Amino acid sequence: VNFTVTDSGALTDTGTAKFTVVGTNDPVAAFDDTVNSGKNAVVTFNVLTNDTDIDGDSLVVTEVDPGTGSTAVTDGSTVALPNGTLDFVSPGQFNYTPDAGFTGTETFEYTVSDQNGSTDTATVTINVSDGNSAPTANNDSFSMSEDATLSGVNVLTGAGGGTADSDPDNDQLTAVLLTQASNGTAQILADGALTYTPNANFNGTDE
Repeated sequence: VNFTVTDSGALTDTGTAKFTVVGTNDPVAAFDDTVNSGKNAVVTFNVLTNDTDIDGDSLVVTEVDPGTGSTAVTDGSTVALPNGTLDFVSPGQFNYTPDAGFTGTETFEYTVSDQNGSTDTATVTINVSDGNSAPTANNDSFSMSEDATLSGVNVLTGAGGGTADSDPDNDQLTAVLLTQASNGTAQILADGALTYTPNANFNGTDE
């Protein structure tokens, strides 16, 4: 600011007053996060998305507490949770892999820090729902004699020389015939039972 001084003889002079404001590091603010995922599925999320720093400082996650005490994390760190595993990608991304078949709620705390040492802590809640996972259908191969009928085999269980199909949720599987055989007649029941009758005198590979 500028100012004027005057003496008793009415003489004046002008001066300037300057102010220097020394800044301080404003605190980081970490906010809780909620993540939704499905059973047997890996979910990726970034906890820094809703965290703030008034000074505009860069933020980074420095610690994770799965409920058993804080663990320092750096890029590539892996942290075991009660029902799954966290893989950390700096500065704030996590990949969460639930244990096989786990459904329910998983929580952990994390600490975020700015480049000047201010820290704050928030909680992440991961809701793992009982989503339906796709089954795995394996290819089957059966052998038989010419002009005979193949029976007693099952495309779901692998009975008769095939390979059993599977489902990560252990759901009951059913089978449906999509395309007919090229050189014979096939029938598949819902329980996977397969019968196949080749055309007369046919030999070779059919599907």
